Amino acid sequence: MWRVMLVFLGGCDSVFGFTSSTPVDAPPDLGPLEAGVDARSCFGTGLVTVCTTPPPTGTIVLTGALDTSTDLRCAASGTWQGPSQICLVAADQIDVGDVTATGARALVVVAATSLHVNQTLDAASRSNGAIGAGAGLNVTCGGTSPGADAGAAGGSFGGRGASGGPGPVAANGGTSGPAEPSAVLRGGCSGGFGGAEGGRGGGIVVLIAGSLIDVSGVINASGGGGKGGLMTVSSRGGGGGGSGGLIVLDSPTIRISGTVFANGGGGGEGGGAGSAGAAGAESTGGVAPGGNIGTNGGAGGKGGAGMTAPTAGGAPAVTAGGGGGGGAVGVVRAYGTLEGVGVVSPPPSP
Repeated sequence: MWRVMLVFLGGCDSVFGFTSSTPVDAPPDLGPLEAGVDARSCFGTGLVTVCTTPPPTGTIVLTGALDTSTDLRCAASGTWQGPSQICLVAADQIDVGDVTATGARALVVVAATSLHVNQTLDAASRSNGAIGAGAGLNVTCGGTSPGADAGAAGGSFGGRGASGGPGPVAANGGTSGPAEPSAVLRGGCSGGFGGAEGGRGGGIVVLIAGSLIDVSGVINASGGGGKGGLMTVSSRGGGGGGSGGLIVLDSPTIRISGTVFANGGGGGEGGGAGSAGAAGAESTGGVAPGGNIGTNGGAGGKGGAGMTAPTAGGAPAVTAGGGGGGGAVGVVRAYGTLEGVGVVSPPPSP
């Protein structure tokens, strides 16, 4: 399993980042830097270890729109084996209110003591064009493309995306790539593109705390719904739903009384002569429905949620396209002792 090691020397203005192949259950190996880094300022035991000198101080209340590509609250960034860079927010204690995280870089929030998510931390992608933090470069993740009149497949990540529905000419819809619950930082896979654009995969949220992560609110890194097939003189299949993204929770104690989810988006409905298909929906905590407003097109498949797999796009009437398949769930990784009665979807894995 790959470990990401980000070491920041001399404060936030000096950055050294590298990727190590040390197993995640081993203590951080800082190599030649070990003598110069205070181990008490290193945080994280899982996918990401962040070391700061001096240790983070003060209290931050994190709210509002946060573009990880440009926001000045991103104190430093590093490089690793992955599709984007990191937006690092660090302090002794951090309270997260309503935050919408977009942009090219993954969002990594580090608290030396405690980190509280009191409202909604949103790094989801949506069919309206919003792309969750760190998810923008995961456009294709294998699978086969359909003909223009068939539905595209949903994106894969923690599970496999569902197939698209057939069109009136194409015998088969698109198929997804295999599930890839990898141990590197990456966002979800986009749904397939056919006669319409697929939904983008969910974003990347990494929360690390020295003593406690307390989630009484919501963390959402779900995939976007696929777009509906266009109204044209010929049949057009719906786009596949995007898979859920990646959520990492890393602290000795992880207390969840709220909701943490990285579910798949619904597939888009097929369109054609006289009628456009509806876009698939995004998850609000449960299964995301596919687009289906009763046109001649095949209905979009449902997105995956929890232990429920996504469903395939439907077959159309003769004059319209097939529905897009639903996107699979993403990945939630938890490093520490879980407490509480909240909802985590999909179930967390180490």
